[in-house]
Amino acid sequence: MIAQGSKPSAASRAPAVASGRESAALILLVVAVLVLATLYVANRALDAFNRELLPLMDREAEAVSSSIAATIERALALGIPADRLVEVDPFLDEFRRQLPSLGYVALLDHDGRLMHGVGPELPAFEAMLAAGRVLKPDLGLVQAQPDPDGDLAGRSISTSLDGIRDTAWPIVVPGQEALVLHIGSSSRAYDAQIADVRWDIWIVLLVSVLATYEILIFLLARSAEAPMTLLGRAVDRVAGGDWTRTVAVIGSDESRQVLRTFNLAVRTVNEAFARLSWKAEEVAREGREAAERIAREIGALTERHRFAPGHLARMTALPGAVMARTPLFIFVFAEQLPTSFMPLYAGSLYSRFSWLDPAVAIGLPLSAFVVAVAVATPFGGWWVGRIGSRNVFLLGALPAVLGHVLAGLASDLTMLIAARVIAAIGYALVTIACQHHLVQVASLGRQAGSLAVFVLAVVTGTICGMAIGAVVADRLGFTSTFMVAGGLVVVAALLAGWVLPADHDAAPARPAANGGSAWLMALRAPRFLAIVILAAIPAKIALNGMVYYLAPLYLAQAEITLPAIGRTIMMYSIGMLVAIRVGAWLADRRRLYLMPLALMGLLPAAGALLLPWQDPAAGMLIAVTALGIGHGLGSAPMLAAVPALCPGPDGRRQAALLLGFLRSAERVGSMLGPMIAATLLATTGPTGAALWLGLIPGAAAILLVLAGWLLPGRGLVPAVDGGGR
Repeated sequence: MIAQGSKPSAASRAPAVASGRESAALILLVVAVLVLATLYVANRALDAFNRELLPLMDREAEAVSSSIAATIERALALGIPADRLVEVDPFLDEFRRQLPSLGYVALLDHDGRLMHGVGPELPAFEAMLAAGRVLKPDLGLVQAQPDPDGDLAGRSISTSLDGIRDTAWPIVVPGQEALVLHIGSSSRAYDAQIADVRWDIWIVLLVSVLATYEILIFLLARSAEAPMTLLGRAVDRVAGGDWTRTVAVIGSDESRQVLRTFNLAVRTVNEAFARLSWKAEEVAREGREAAERIAREIGALTERHRFAPGHLARMTALPGAVMARTPLFIFVFAEQLPTSFMPLYAGSLYSRFSWLDPAVAIGLPLSAFVVAVAVATPFGGWWVGRIGSRNVFLLGALPAVLGHVLAGLASDLTMLIAARVIAAIGYALVTIACQHHLVQVASLGRQAGSLAVFVLAVVTGTICGMAIGAVVADRLGFTSTFMVAGGLVVVAALLAGWVLPADHDAAPARPAANGGSAWLMALRAPRFLAIVILAAIPAKIALNGMVYYLAPLYLAQAEITLPAIGRTIMMYSIGMLVAIRVGAWLADRRRLYLMPLALMGLLPAAGALLLPWQDPAAGMLIAVTALGIGHGLGSAPMLAAVPALCPGPDGRRQAALLLGFLRSAERVGSMLGPMIAATLLATTGPTGAALWLGLIPGAAAILLVLAGWLLPGRGLVPAVDGGGR
């Protein structure tokens, strides 16, 4: 195996570089083809849906008309004149309220005069009726040719008016004056359904592209990049004269053929050296002079090259960050599926906590999940050191699957809380296992790349899970969505068991950092405490309180559909994904930390302040997106500011302790977020709660800026915001 500190030659790097470029081009090509194909299918599906819309509206109107007409016909058959019917308007309004898509229900006499009518679109109908734009069936023909089965559905007339699909239904009773029932189906309700379908298609397209991208990266890394990188290492050894190792045959058919050819060449050279050695022994028997000469030749050859005929070792591919990326992506995808409806699901279950306000009670599953993750993470780190990353991933998949299944089958809130605690244990074990694997890879000099892999896998998995989870729940229900999540966890575990290294040489668990030392160090660093108290904790309070708890309840109360709720919550991750590179650039290139940390609190405050002046759907969308952009700008600078506050030879150890303290503080904020949101919801209402949840990080950001200027010594601004360099 090549030494970690050595650098591969240009010749050995060429296959890997070429493979990387070809892989990127292939990924872009496949994604482009997928997008075009999905857009084509989506347009065809929307066209088919639109073609079915008018017949659907007509059938719905006919069903309502049939129910209303049957009752009116019974009254007329009893001999009650049409002008003596009573309580007709409340009767018609009951049907209209049960079907919100109905704009009006109107009953006209034989001459086309309005007798009774209800609905918000009734004035518009009367105007069109006066203008002669409303068609009516030929009552004379209906009376002359009655249907023997009494079914007049075939004689109804449907007309498209201004935003209304009008259906005229004749009511004919022998011996009574014929009437006409008009049902107006508002196209706005169906336009909303079409918009939901269109958005669902876009969501499926987004999830398909992201999932395809992740899977392609994994497949290409395993079938092309890993074999070529392995071949490059082997060629580098051969160029240095080492012919003692073959390579493991991995990858696609073409890669396997290349690696087999390399192994054949290595074996052929070693067999040639073995024959040469045998002939040298034969020549050496002819005399001393010949023996000395052949010994010099063999010695000169073995000084430049090393051979191992009959004892060839095998080189294997080094573990890569991508091997953990895809299982982690699938696992986070599964975990985020219930996020968009968790408060709604908790609110639908029976609660044994009668002494708690219902708004507070439904926040308990979220808080319990965060607390369980915080408690289980240190134990996960201990187990990783004992049995390795792959085994801990597989171990963590068991409670994760069990937690999702139990959550789907929960009969009350207590069972849901217990299920989320079990799932949180699995989440803690799996994420720490993936982090450990990435740390091992980072030891080879790819620390930044490994960190990026973890962040991208979590963010893309969150986007996909939040988006598609609401669609699945809307179509299949809450329970089925939890079952789908459990199935995806099984898939992630199977994939991890296949691709992650066995870690037979797992090192003994190192003792954890002294928590007391971290506390003492934090208390002695006022600038660091300012970042924790005024940036990290408020950010997590806003995230878990606003996005994960309040947004689903706020939008559901405004009668927003479940898929639309999922799309709104998804915008947090998209906003963060867009802004995170900008925040990293500000920290790495411009050495600016305080400004993005301030924006991390001020942007959510600005979004929340706009909420009361907007439509609920648009207002919450702006607030959630602003929160995501703010967190994207501030997350990387917040982490980078900690090492900047720890100069000196012992700075790395101090930074590690403080970063651990920062993560623990963030979990405290995550735990407090739903509880604070629930209390605000119970006391100030949804809009007031959203406003305060935005103002909390905004006020903290203002205090952080003041602290940066006013703290004594090397204040936060001079020490951290060094200006552009």
